[in-house]
Amino acid sequence: MRFLSINIVFVVLMFLIPARVNGASNSEEIGRKPPELLNYDEFVESIQYPEKCRKRGVQGKVLIRLRVNEKGRVEQYRIMEAPDDLIKRECAAHILNLRFIPAMDEYGRAASAFIDLPIIFSLTLK
Repeated sequence: MRFLSINIVFVVLMFLIPARVNGASNSEEIGRKPPELLNYDEFVESIQYPEKCRKRGVQGKVLIRLRVNEKGRVEQYRIMEAPDDLIKRECAAHILNLRFIPAMDEYGRAASAFIDLPIIFSLTLK
């Protein structure tokens, strides 16, 4: 019997897009420690592959730019790319539930920061 499953891959790409801590944009001002995701497993388990997308074989990457505040909460986000609107909406429904250890600036203080969160939607046979 063949089963389709979802593989969701999480990677924080801190070097592809310049991180900004406390509004800083050049490398001398970037905080020393990026935000660290605390509830990865919970987040991944909460995302459901939309059935219509599964049936149509839609796969691909959702790229989300997040601003994580000093308290480790997602303050704002923007979905930069998605293979389908249904997948985009599914991700958007769960983004604000993400929790982080906040970024730290060069003085060891919690700081807001931007990070990119790619999520890969892939249908595989098991």
